[in-house]
Amino acid sequence: MLPQSAKPVVKIGLVAPFEGRYRSLGYETLYAVRWAVRERNEAGGVSGYLVELAALDDGDDPEVSAFQAREFAADPAIMGVVGPFSYGAVASAAPVYHDLRLAMITPATCSPSFSLASYGEVFCLGADGRALELALIERLPGGARATVLRVKDGTLGDGLALPLEQVEIGPLSEGASLDLGQRPADVYLYDGDVLSAADLLDAMRAVGIDAPLWGGPSLARTQLPQIAGQAAAGSCYAITAPHRADLTPGSPFVRGYQDVGGGTPGPWGALAYDAAALLLDALEREIAATRRPTREGVIARLADSPGPGGVPVFVDGRRLQVEIAFYCYGQDDEYPGRIQ
Repeated sequence: MLPQSAKPVVKIGLVAPFEGRYRSLGYETLYAVRWAVRERNEAGGVSGYLVELAALDDGDDPEVSAFQAREFAADPAIMGVVGPFSYGAVASAAPVYHDLRLAMITPATCSPSFSLASYGEVFCLGADGRALELALIERLPGGARATVLRVKDGTLGDGLALPLEQVEIGPLSEGASLDLGQRPADVYLYDGDVLSAADLLDAMRAVGIDAPLWGGPSLARTQLPQIAGQAAAGSCYAITAPHRADLTPGSPFVRGYQDVGGGTPGPWGALAYDAAALLLDALEREIAATRRPTREGVIARLADSPGPGGVPVFVDGRRLQVEIAFYCYGQDDEYPGRIQ
């Protein structure tokens, strides 16, 4: 039996890739959410409750991510989940969180194929594909020739009318010619994932094409500079800018992140911290109002999350006000590159 002075406990979940090729992303987000939980507990918890973190590995696999949603739902102490962190995993897991009535808050871009208004349990901090694509286009140097390279199930703005050549590009195969459009471009806007981007950069350099790839959050991973090496120089990505987490060296977030075992946090860590902070705020408001948190109550509090100036953070599950950060790799730069 617990002493009467012991505080009750509530849990939040984190689903991310802790094993496999994307494990670096998983641990970046883990340190960030750990710090958010520790910071809140050191300040007394959430309305008298201490917070515990439950973390599950999805390997960035959409099917596994959906399965892990059911694992979280089986623990009645878990009031909400941060993650997953990729377009495909979000699209697969969101209907499961909806069916299980468990809040999911993700920093990733959400699929336009479902209406978040119909999935009241799902909250997307990530900018949508249209906003990301427009941010990339706005960054193009004046007079630069650009070609959009699209792949099946890409994450940028589907159907966005652009005054640019658009080329559908399939998987690279040995001996196949590299079709990048009718004329050489100064920049290629790429819609695919980080592994195919690294392979594409190598293939481009092999045939003398020196232009960089620019893309969305799928390129915001360690694998691009690790696999492509010097070929990654000049490549850039657009990703949602954090609201609360300050990535300035020496900031409270960076110091806390390092205190729980992390190194230098990148944009995914900052966004994971933001997501956890919003979830913890919702928990605090729910417990303060009802004394005992419920999943339904947390979902309702997340939907009403106040932002700067009293403007809601979410409207029908989508982030209302979004800023885009732009990172680029120079020679010998490691992830996350340099913010521009």
